[in-house]
Amino acid sequence: MHDKTRWTTFKYDKWDRLKKETDYLGKETLHTYLPQTGGGLKKTTDYATGAKDETLYNAFGWAIKSGAL
Repeated sequence: MHDKTRWTTFKYDKWDRLKKETDYLGKETLHTYLPQTGGGLKKTTDYATGAKDETLYNAFGWAIKSGAL
């Protein structure tokens, strides 16, 4: 029998993009997506530790810039 408290869970949006991860300690990492002019996308990740990072994608889905905030 598996102990459910030791699982990591994942939640996705309607486009099947990762929105939230919750680890077995209950710590959450959140992912947000913001469309950009010209068809690109900005993804921001808020880690459970308080750290943040951001990745910019062009209209082809290629990562063109990333870094910590």
